[in-house]
Amino acid sequence: MEPPPAPEPKEWRSFEDAILHASRKEAEGDSERVCTLLLAEKFDRRPVGFSVKGHEKNALVTRAVYEELPDKPFLAMVNKSAKSKGLLEIQPCLN
Repeated sequence: MEPPPAPEPKEWRSFEDAILHASRKEAEGDSERVCTLLLAEKFDRRPVGFSVKGHEKNALVTRAVYEELPDKPFLAMVNKSAKSKGLLEIQPCLN
């Protein structure tokens, strides 16, 4: 038997607020917030929201990923990928 889905937030953030939340720029001044929104547009990033224990969390994804997602909430598995240290060892300039 499958566990019940996690509760959804009462209301999902708007598109712009989700970008700012994912970027941790919600409490910044207007110029920083506008700059963040412009950078998201320039680098073609779109916000997605997911619920963790009824609290909305946001992440930025490419437009291609964003457009493949369904319009309505759905139950999905989330994987927290670990960063590979191999690339940093090969290219020390990234440090």
